[in-house]
Amino acid sequence: MKNASGRSLIDRIGAVAVMAALAYVAIFATPLSAQGSWKTKAPMPTARWGLAAAEGPGGLIYAVGGSTCFYCPVNTVEVYGPSTNTWTTAPPLPTPRYALAAANLGGRIYAIGGYNLGYGGPLSTVEVFNPSTSTWSTAPSMPTARFNLAVVVANGLIYAIGGDGAGGGDSLNTLEVYNPSTRKWTELPPMLTVQDALAASLGDDGRIYAIGGWDSGQQTQINTVEAYDPSTQTWAMVQSMPSLRQSPVAAASGSTIYAIGGVYGSYNVLANVEEYSPSTNTWAIVPSVPTPRFQAAATTGPGGRIYVFGGSYYISGTSYTILSTVEAFTP
Repeated sequence: MKNASGRSLIDRIGAVAVMAALAYVAIFATPLSAQGSWKTKAPMPTARWGLAAAEGPGGLIYAVGGSTCFYCPVNTVEVYGPSTNTWTTAPPLPTPRYALAAANLGGRIYAIGGYNLGYGGPLSTVEVFNPSTSTWSTAPSMPTARFNLAVVVANGLIYAIGGDGAGGGDSLNTLEVYNPSTRKWTELPPMLTVQDALAASLGDDGRIYAIGGWDSGQQTQINTVEAYDPSTQTWAMVQSMPSLRQSPVAAASGSTIYAIGGVYGSYNVLANVEEYSPSTNTWAIVPSVPTPRFQAAATTGPGGRIYVFGGSYYISGTSYTILSTVEAFTP
């Protein structure tokens, strides 16, 4: 995928090959947890990376947008039923885009931000799918156009975190919150560090955790983890993730947050899965995802299982495989 300045994600990855050795040192210094297992599920009908996913009403999971080639933004929406292990197709997203984020708020699926050069590059667009009517509508745009962001729902609000605001070289520390009652976005205190291609999840302590990613100012992949407390509107640094990586995905199950996959160094795609406990502020290694991948999507589904969708498997120069693979983790 290329950004507006002509630099590809591959260029950015190649600039930090030296980080690979540091990542391995961190991984092997981390305690191993043997808990959890992975199973392969029915593949998505459409292979894609840079997509987003969110669980909707009835335990159905919506896989939204993404890209089907090096730069082919799509408006595809496919719906996975965990109970039947089958896929159906939903009405398409009005604005094709990749590197977007998705969230379920009030039983509706929000598609937020993303990138499409034909629509101006980084997007502030927010579109909302109503499963009961099977229709899309437009919500107020984010104040800040961005892609490779993360979103988290907490206390009935959507928090949009970090991302890239310029199509290359503009990692953000921006935090904005959407209130569906007022249909307004509000800017909140920024993160302590800039992060794009990050992951984020809500902890059982009510704090929002921003995990890993890319710092364009330093031209480095990072393992930084910050926690935002909505009650005090403050950020704090917590224990860093063992692995340096950008484009991981994250989801929570029970009292634990899982960081899955991503990429580091020179084209090294990860299968690493590491779990974070907010109560102890510690990380541990759990069984790896069967298929290494980055630019995937993940969400927690029924029964606390974590589902990972699509992504890209391998990069070497301009060689890559785009995945339709779906794998589920049972903690």
